[in-house]
Amino acid sequence: MSSQWSEDSWEALMRKAVQHRMASAPEPRRDAQWRRIRQHLDAHPRRSGWVNLGPWSFSRMGLATYCLMLVILVAPLAFFQQLTGIADRLFAPLALTEQAPSTGKTEVAADDAKKRLAFERSAPVEKGGAELFGTGGGEPVGPSAGAPQPEAAPMLMGVPEPSGESASETQEPLPDSVTRTADKERAVQHGLTVDEVKATAPYPVRFPRLLPERFKLADITYEAHSAETGKVILYYEHPEGKYLRIEQQKTGRTHDEPPVQNGVPERVTVKGYPGKIVIRGEEWCDLQWTEGEITFRMWGQLSPAQMKEIAEAL
Repeated sequence: MSSQWSEDSWEALMRKAVQHRMASAPEPRRDAQWRRIRQHLDAHPRRSGWVNLGPWSFSRMGLATYCLMLVILVAPLAFFQQLTGIADRLFAPLALTEQAPSTGKTEVAADDAKKRLAFERSAPVEKGGAELFGTGGGEPVGPSAGAPQPEAAPMLMGVPEPSGESASETQEPLPDSVTRTADKERAVQHGLTVDEVKATAPYPVRFPRLLPERFKLADITYEAHSAETGKVILYYEHPEGKYLRIEQQKTGRTHDEPPVQNGVPERVTVKGYPGKIVIRGEEWCDLQWTEGEITFRMWGQLSPAQMKEIAEAL
């Protein structure tokens, strides 16, 4: 009886002692810190429009801004080639142009092979002491009134010669040093008078007895090929820029028909001799015929009827 009381008494005493110690013990540090955090959060409630990402919260506008910045940073790395192509197309019209010193034309500074090739074809090319402009139908620039030498740059068959302003002779003359060198090599005499060319040429030189109004003789040149052969060119000019050239050349051999230099010809007869004429519209033609050893060629900005009439009157 006494032993059972003793065990119950000890249990009751131990229970009371433990409860007394727990009641007087201080609050654990972890629980106290968490309680203070909860109190702080309850005192400052988050806005309803914000987005909570774990322990961080962002406003909707701020989150959208962060996402946009991320896209801007990543896009150039992921789509580098596509963005480069778009930039080239956008800024190509703003490319700088550089002036070509010899022709006055402009060339786009972009790396465009087609444009560069077209620019190179339009640049002047030196050939035989004369300067040829373009690649088709151009004539070398002579020292007398910008007159061309027709044999320096013969045209290919079927290639038309430009008409209008492009056919007019407005090219700049060569420098004096180049002209003197070319004249010395080809033995060309410029600025001859009618009497001088008659005395110089080893064959009779013909002059037109009929000319259109306001056409005047501007220059006469003689190119000696040998003691018995050579070429005379008569340069006739019009105040409005039109021109007429009459070439008479003795080659020392007989030709049945004259060689054609410009395009596809039409057969004609001049003074009973067979000839050929090439017509470019209504304001340009090229007439050629041969009489024995002398080949005649007339070209300029005249109608075919006028050209034939002048040829018959030589």
